[in-house]
Amino acid sequence: MTQEGGTPPTPSISRFCTNCGTGVDEQSRFCSNCGAPIGVQPQPAPSAPYYPPQPYPLYPPQSRPSHETFKEFGRGIASIALVLLVLDLVLNIAIMIWGGSVVLPIALNPAQGTSLFLIIPWTDPLLTILNLTGVAFGVYYVLLVIAITASFVWLVWKSKVTFKDEISFRPLRFGHSPLYIVGTIFFAVLAFDTLYAIFLQLIGVQVITPDFPGLEVWQLLQSLAAASVWEELITRVLYIGVPLLVLDLLSKKMKDPKRYLLGGGFKMGAKELALLWISSGLFAYGHIVSWDAWKIIPAWIAGLAFGYLFLHIGLYASIVLHFSFDYLSVPIDLTSSLLVVLTIGLIALFWEIIGGVYLVVYIRKMILFLIGAEKRPKPQIVTAYPSTNQQGNAPFGYQGQKTMQGGLPPQTAPPGDALQRSPYARNQPGQGFFSCKYCGWTEARFRDGQLECARCGKRN
Repeated sequence: MTQEGGTPPTPSISRFCTNCGTGVDEQSRFCSNCGAPIGVQPQPAPSAPYYPPQPYPLYPPQSRPSHETFKEFGRGIASIALVLLVLDLVLNIAIMIWGGSVVLPIALNPAQGTSLFLIIPWTDPLLTILNLTGVAFGVYYVLLVIAITASFVWLVWKSKVTFKDEISFRPLRFGHSPLYIVGTIFFAVLAFDTLYAIFLQLIGVQVITPDFPGLEVWQLLQSLAAASVWEELITRVLYIGVPLLVLDLLSKKMKDPKRYLLGGGFKMGAKELALLWISSGLFAYGHIVSWDAWKIIPAWIAGLAFGYLFLHIGLYASIVLHFSFDYLSVPIDLTSSLLVVLTIGLIALFWEIIGGVYLVVYIRKMILFLIGAEKRPKPQIVTAYPSTNQQGNAPFGYQGQKTMQGGLPPQTAPPGDALQRSPYARNQPGQGFFSCKYCGWTEARFRDGQLECARCGKRN
């Protein structure tokens, strides 16, 4: 319909669409732009339920089980023994450095010197490759002193942070320090040597040892220092590192080249284990020249310890361990003081007692490794997360937290009922949180239906 003259009527705009804001006629029931009903408030689209953030309850640390407390106490006692070992090493290194004043003047005499050798599987296992006399002999001793001193300093430096936890009887945060590993292996091998010597006496075997007290001072200091370094180079680097380098080159699995010379960071695979046993056997076989056949077994065990340290930690660790054994009785050989003999004897007895415990610990670890128990995949570490709702989904709006050591992301975390299995984690909407009852840590592993603290390793 139009008015007279054909002019259309002007619409009366007195309202606006509540959905798009377009002006509409007061008689219209629907918006001409978006079609929304006029006068009806639009309803928001349905969304997932939202749980407002709430404070997560933390559980204060509680008393630890007696066996865990005893374990940390034992670790602290071993750390005290390590302090004594460090002091002993400082003393022996000082003696070795002082020995330069005795050894270097010998270099002026061309009739005196030393030899470099290889250990081979032959009738005479020591194959001389070079004789050192004069200036070359003096330089060689200086290099030995530098290598041993630098290895010890580096060992202490690498252990300075972690050893604080070990000596303070507290739960470990970063695993054991290199000093702790070297020291406890030293105690274990020392205990084995003592038990082996007692066994030989019981069965009537005559023990023949080199005449160390009959050597001149310069010969004693130089030969023991050379054994600590040179024997590590020819049995660990030459018979473990170099073959690994060749095998990795052939298999195109080359690692950092310096690792094959300095050691450290190797996993104990088939080829590493085979080379470890072969090199230890050659190391033991080389000792029958100056000792006797009875020395093969303890030397083989010591060689396994040196080789393990070379592969796991580095050449510096095996040098320090070797030096710890070779220079152990040097203060007694240099003096006839009863006080020195009693002091070192009592300290060595303390080490042997502790070593008996760690001998059992390392034998157990070796057995578990050989049967493959330590090769089983370890559970990943996940952080605490809010529990699921009734539909099995994570609460809306939860973004999760970063996890430790490649832990599972929140969306792949175990279902909500997993938290119910631990009385120390609440499973209410928005309140699920793990807190270790022993140390208060808030990150855990999910192992065998239980939450295991990622810091102290205790199941809650």
